[in-house]
Amino acid sequence: MTVRNVVSGGALAVAACLLAASGQIGAAAASGQIGAAGATPRAAGKLDAAPPALATTHAHAPGEGSAAQLSPSRVAGGVCGDIATIDKLVVRRHNSIPENHLRFSFPAVLTRGALSARQAARALCALPPMPSGVFHCPADLGVVYDLAFSAPGAELATVILEPAGCETVSGLGSLRSAARSPGFWRTLGAALGLRSANQATFAGSLPN
Repeated sequence: MTVRNVVSGGALAVAACLLAASGQIGAAAASGQIGAAGATPRAAGKLDAAPPALATTHAHAPGEGSAAQLSPSRVAGGVCGDIATIDKLVVRRHNSIPENHLRFSFPAVLTRGALSARQAARALCALPPMPSGVFHCPADLGVVYDLAFSAPGAELATVILEPAGCETVSGLGSLRSAARSPGFWRTLGAALGLRSANQATFAGSLPN
């Protein structure tokens, strides 16, 4: 009977040993002691399974995907690197706290063509990175916008925009913020066909 013992840290098995007496084979199998000293007891005739492959994890900012999840065009340039090729923008508003009954002056879904989409992309890409440190931001009422940019035959990226709180923008590489760029909301509003828009236009208003 040939018995293999998997050695920790290597792939070679120890030399097989022969058990001549038939009574010894049955006793060893019943006791689970077949193998080198210090090995984990196991049933006779079975080998330890190979250790599973190590899983790797990758942390990323909200709205970002790993390289394996993105098409080559999205990895290569994204929105800011492919503004000239953008031909469509779809904006969707989500309200995670509907109990607030927020009011808005425009629909929850907007679709814009090439010129307006590129204008919106330029405004987003001009925003500064989110500064480091601790911030005390205004109340966040749970409103989020998904801005899905696409070019012919490719989806470039979906930018996540939070109009309240710290006014963060993710999906453009590094995290950005519109909190210190008040003109951004007017420019974005103009790209979406909204007149005299400001931060409150996108954040919504509470009922009286």
